[in-house]
Amino acid sequence: MKTCRKGLHTYAEEITDGCPNCKRLSSKKHRQTAKYKERHRKSMAVIRYRNSEKFREWKKRRKLIERDRHFKKSYGISLNDYLKIKDEQNHSCKICLAHESTLKKALCVDHCHQTGVVRGLLCNSCNIGLGKFRDQIANLESAANYLRGSRHAG
Repeated sequence: MKTCRKGLHTYAEEITDGCPNCKRLSSKKHRQTAKYKERHRKSMAVIRYRNSEKFREWKKRRKLIERDRHFKKSYGISLNDYLKIKDEQNHSCKICLAHESTLKKALCVDHCHQTGVVRGLLCNSCNIGLGKFRDQIANLESAANYLRGSRHAG
């Protein structure tokens, strides 16, 4: 006795090709149908394509296009502009001078939230730090004075 694919009924596989109650083929007979074979062939073609060099190249190009679109939408600069700025800064953060090769993430675009002007590229830590101080020079000076004072106290 064999249980049908839905798991609701049992039937004798020698007598019938599938469950007579729910009218479904047994899994073995199902895999032999033309519809199944065609669907399987197409899915295997997709898998082979996704493992191909052509697909990997397309994925790289797509990633660059998406990155360019993000820079244009968010900061009004192109990917080429970003790369020029990165070269001008020697692939380093503009504040702490950490080189890009030592960072876990790519350099962030720092911009003025009021005017939208790009100021430079920063490492993630410096970018978050400026954000925490809400881009206020007075807050940054106060923090610097605090650090200078605590250095002599300790």
